[in-house]
Amino acid sequence: MASFIVYHVSDGGASSGSAQAALAERIAHLWTDTRLQFQGMWLIHANTTADHIRDELSGAVNKGGGLLVARVGPDAAWFGLPLMQSDWIAEYL
Repeated sequence: MASFIVYHVSDGGASSGSAQAALAERIAHLWTDTRLQFQGMWLIHANTTADHIRDELSGAVNKGGGLLVARVGPDAAWFGLPLMQSDWIAEYL
């Protein structure tokens, strides 16, 4: 299994909040307990590829918006995150 960062690039329009909500709902549906959400960014732990994640989520992104999906590894650092988020990162990265 691998971990991925999914980052939503807003189109800047009034509907960007609803696009992010739709994206969050889709991610929650596809990866029920192997995800961590920040503002407009998610960490996902899945047995798939970045291309597949992008393809699964691209329908939830508004025209003019974007999506970045990148695989991440164990060489990561973080600071000041709540315990639950830190624990998730330590376990899945």
